[in-house]
Amino acid sequence: MIDLATIGTRHAATVARLGRLIDAAPGNCFHIRSQNPLRLGDSFEPEPDLLVVTWREDFYARPHPAAADVRLLIEVADSTLRYGTQIKVLLYARHGVPEVWIIDLEGGQLMRYRQPQGGGLHPRRRDVATWRAGARCRA
Repeated sequence: MIDLATIGTRHAATVARLGRLIDAAPGNCFHIRSQNPLRLGDSFEPEPDLLVVTWREDFYARPHPAAADVRLLIEVADSTLRYGTQIKVLLYARHGVPEVWIIDLEGGQLMRYRQPQGGGLHPRRRDVATWRAGARCRA
């Protein structure tokens, strides 16, 4: 069993705000899933903070989305940044997730891992951007 930190109010509010912003994007033709399973392999289903997945009429009633369905995966880190960047990103890369954003609440930065290489993300290639409250950034 892995003991994970409970979700604090700042973390929860950030996930809710991001979900709403993405869902309101013009031309939205995808699903936003918040803290729901992502099928990675036969028996592993992590629950990322946010998933932007390809549109399906059944809303992924069966089965849960897999890495091939993911357009963007977002993890919000308040006290778990090291775990997010050193463990989760590598795990998602290994399974072929094309783009992962880690939102570092303490450091006020967004780390974007992308550009699949060899079937997954290359964790050494990341774009790091800082933001301030109210700032806008383009994906």
